[in-house]
Order: sequence, then structure tokens, then C-alpha cells
Amino acid sequence: MNDRVYKGRTLATVDNWLDNATQELTKANIPSARLDAELLLGYMLGVSRTWLIAHGDDSLHATALHHKGSTRRGSLIEHGDELLLKRLKRVPIAYITGHKEFYGRDFVVTKDTLIPRPETEALVDIAKKHKFSGRLLDVGTGSGSLGLTLALETDSKLTVSDVSEATLDVARKNAKILGVKPVHFVSSDLLQHWLEHEAPKPFDVIASNLPYVDPAWKDTSPELAHEPYTALYAADGGLALIKKLIDQAPRLLVTDGYLLLEADPTQHDAIATYATNFHEVERQDYALLLQKI
Repeated sequence: MNDRVYKGRTLATVDNWLDNATQELTKANIPSARLDAELLLGYMLGVSRTWLIAHGDDSLHATALHHKGSTRRGSLIEHGDELLLKRLKRVPIAYITGHKEFYGRDFVVTKDTLIPRPETEALVDIAKKHKFSGRLLDVGTGSGSLGLTLALETDSKLTVSDVSEATLDVARKNAKILGVKPVHFVSSDLLQHWLEHEAPKPFDVIASNLPYVDPAWKDTSPELAHEPYTALYAADGGLALIKKLIDQAPRLLVTDGYLLLEADPTQHDAIATYATNFHEVERQDYALLLQKI
């Protein structure tokens, strides 16, 4: 087989492309270089990482032609370089592919939404452990990854809210793809929608992964620069929005209702101390479960 050479690089086979891409990503100090290369190529060719590992000697062009899921546009080499360049600029893989796995399910993400993270899965684990049921509200839902997963993993009737209509559209799309229904979608700044309408205590559980990154924190990833600032950072050491939700939540929670929050473990003591209308039930990694007194 005659290898095609582009800009001095041999790119004819799956392994050729992966090796070269891994080298470039490694030079850019990206620690997950090989994994990222596999995710990019799998996305470009419309195949899984498992398939790539088993077909290292296969031609890139033949693979793209035979797999309907290929995202190839025009020259395969140029398209591959375009994707690789984005990652070299530290654009997160999820924004390049438009997808991110969370709790074993695939979620659509856009630049309007925070990328789902493994840390948030601890909130689902706690919810399952305590057998959440009844009316559940996911505040600041973003892509809907937390709320939709909770609806699928517990016996809960789901409402999701967000201040951004663009993110609610993404959550609607994910709900449709995953077959989660019914879901009530509400545009609201935290709990303001319900507070303004003087709603009776309508929820058994309020769950939320609000922004909690302190702008003063120094050890942050370059990838964070590509995510929505307001979905990551908050004032008051990262706790401004969490404290506001804690202040609002008692008016909308039933007696003994739960407030499930994500925050950095170093913030949990401050949150539990501030939440005078709640008692602490459990901590697990980034998850903190409070119950209304």
C-alpha cells in the first residue's frame, strides 16, 4: 500500500494518523494525548475507539467511505487537521464532537452548556442511595445531564430550569433523545419563577450543579477558557449562587425535602454552616446532601 504523505506526515492508516496526532498533542502538554487522538479520529470516521484499536492497519479513506457515521467534509486529511488544531488550541473534545458521556449515557453539548463531568455522577449515586422519589427540580440544568439522569435512575417526576433559553433547548433535545418524559422545562433565574408566583411547596427534591469555581483559584485547566464563564465561576469564594439557592429553597421544599448540591469538597464545611435551615445528611466526593429542617 502506498502511504499518502501530507506536510511530511504519513497518514494513510488509522495507526499512522493516531501516532502523529498523539505526538502533536503530547508536544502541546495535553496529558490525555492518545485518548484524545482516538476520540477525534473515531468522531471523524464514525467508528468507536474499540474499532480503531482493532483496525490499526485499515486505510483512513476506505474507512470513511464505508462508515455512514463519518463526519468527513471534503479532504479527509484537511478535516483531520482542522479537528486536531482545535484540540491543540485546548478546545475540549466535547465541544469538538458535540457529545459527552455522563453516567453511561450520551449527551449532546454545545458551547452554551457546561460539559458534564464525572464528579457530578456522585450526586446521582447519593440520590439512588436515598431512593429519591416525587417531584424533583434540577436548577441550572445546562445540557440536562444531571436532571435527566436522575429521572432515569430514580422514581422522580422531573422539572428542569435554567436562566438561558439556549441551554434549555439543549436539555429538550437530550430529553427527546433519551426518551425522558414528561419533563417540565422552565426559564428561571434560580427559583425566581416560583417565588414570584407564590407557588406552594411544590418539590420533594431540589438538585443543582451551580457555578462554584472561585475566580481566585489558580490551578485551573486551559480548557475552562472555552466553557461559559457564568456556568463555572461565582463570587464569594465560588459560593454566591449556592448561598442564594440555600436561602430560596426552603420556600419551595416540602417538610424533610432534600437539597442536593455539587461543590468542591473544600467548600462543604462553609456550605453546611451557612445552611441553617437544613441539616447535613451526607457528603460524597463533590456531592453534599442537605435536608430541610
